[in-house]
Amino acid sequence: MSQGSSPDRHDRGGITVLLVPDQGARDVRQLHIRGRQLRRARYLGAFLAVFALLIMVSAGLLWNRIWGYDDLVYENLVLRQRLESIDQQLERVDDALRRIRLYDTQIRHLSHDADLPGFGPVEPGEQEQWEQIWGDDAPPLPDGRPELPSLEAAESVPGSAGVGSADIRPTELWALAVETRAVQLVGLVDEMEPRMSTMVQDLEDWRSYRACLPAIWPAYGMLTSEFGYRRSPFSRRWKFHSGIDIAGPRGTPIFAVAPGVVTFSSYNSGYGRMIELDHGHGVKTRYAHNTSHFVREGDVVDVGDRIATIGSTGRTTGPHLHFELTIDGQAVDPMEYMP
Repeated sequence: MSQGSSPDRHDRGGITVLLVPDQGARDVRQLHIRGRQLRRARYLGAFLAVFALLIMVSAGLLWNRIWGYDDLVYENLVLRQRLESIDQQLERVDDALRRIRLYDTQIRHLSHDADLPGFGPVEPGEQEQWEQIWGDDAPPLPDGRPELPSLEAAESVPGSAGVGSADIRPTELWALAVETRAVQLVGLVDEMEPRMSTMVQDLEDWRSYRACLPAIWPAYGMLTSEFGYRRSPFSRRWKFHSGIDIAGPRGTPIFAVAPGVVTFSSYNSGYGRMIELDHGHGVKTRYAHNTSHFVREGDVVDVGDRIATIGSTGRTTGPHLHFELTIDGQAVDPMEYMP
């Protein structure tokens, strides 16, 4: 065989396909497929198979995401509703905190330099409420989020009736926990606000009442007789003394011990020349045995104003000021209220 008719060694492994028509209508034809073409076809088939496998794997992975897309959309909608509810609750908390800051400012102003009575410790019920809200027994997680609430806490939030912990995703349950805390805080503030308002009113009343009590001594001098029973300098019998006596030279100034209105400024039998001041809240003071007066009935005086001078008018053994303090018509010991 000649070199020109010998088959190509690179074309080995080829195949020949005979095309035979039915009933010999046409000539028999042959189709020769070279080995090189078969190899290329095999390579192409393998590539297509691998490509199809990759497509199937990718489609499987994407299918899981597509399958959970509806759940993700639902979860986002639920969280959006929760966040809107939390935002509304936080607005209420902000309003409540502004009111509390206002009360705090009023309380600080009213209690500044005031001799206030004690209000006692925190009530046990209030302490339990604060511990429940701030989670005294349940510290926050390391990332700052609160621990998930119990099923009872979740069911106590409006709109969550019939929802169990198994039906709520962790993120949604965390949002529910935050909303629960916000609702509880708003409820506690709403409960405390009337008490704080009452406290502010009580402080205002106490400060107003305290301003009616003596802030200074009525005159400079020596205390010669105290409040209570004593022997009368005239009859030597035991007799109730309804005030205190401050001895001083005639003409020594007498001052108003607190702001008030002059309700009496004239002569009154054994008291001699006397002035009576009404300070409000049932508190009144009397200044007796005076020499001269500088105020008349209806005048408004302030603490420290000079209203009279020490004298010896009326039934007295010498120049002094007889000072009385009455509360709700009852004489009390002025020494218990003097600064």
